[in-house]
Amino acid sequence: MKKPTIAILHGWGASSKSFLETKQLLEDEGFDVKVPDLPGFNDKPLTKNPMTFEDYVSFVKDFIGKEPVILLGHSFGGRIAIRVAREYPKLVNKLILTGASGLVGPLTAKQKAVSILTKTGKQLGLGVFRKSLYSFIGEWDYYLAGPLRETFKNIYRVSIREDLVHITVPTLLIWGECDRAVPLSDGKEIESRIKSAKLIVVPGASHKLPYEMPHVFVEKILPFLR
Repeated sequence: MKKPTIAILHGWGASSKSFLETKQLLEDEGFDVKVPDLPGFNDKPLTKNPMTFEDYVSFVKDFIGKEPVILLGHSFGGRIAIRVAREYPKLVNKLILTGASGLVGPLTAKQKAVSILTKTGKQLGLGVFRKSLYSFIGEWDYYLAGPLRETFKNIYRVSIREDLVHITVPTLLIWGECDRAVPLSDGKEIESRIKSAKLIVVPGASHKLPYEMPHVFVEKILPFLR
């Protein structure tokens, strides 16, 4: 019997190349694995400029086509996967989320700083100081967005919190214990909100778990896939 297709959605700033080893390991287990480059990454052009979060959701829906898949999303890809699973449940047999972003709450002091810089940076001519400040507040995703900055601004404040309670497909969460980009507390909240979710925590792993520790990652998700 043919095993189902797995579609992997990479995170912001990553690409299909980040998942080459994970893809190979899953293919060695007999799965058909597809890893698209999301628009704006690895020379994949934007479908429009700037794109919105729903534009990315539509891109993934079209990529999946008519045959349902196991949808695996990392970080920003996880945020997209959550919305796809809610809006198009017939296209998703199972859902795997790792370091999934999107639990947006009130603006933190750091995020307020980003907002201020976004509005005033050009006028003030901050230059090197602006770069240093982005580094200090930890918002490198925005600073490094370059030509994608307007797109990033469109998706930065999109929350998937309300989507979670509507997800009905079997869901596995796998989180790095030491994830600093999307903390383990987010994984625990997502688990509490998705009725069918189970959380696996990998000791010592970071936000880059699926491609820094691909053998461990695949070993942990295989029982769920079978």
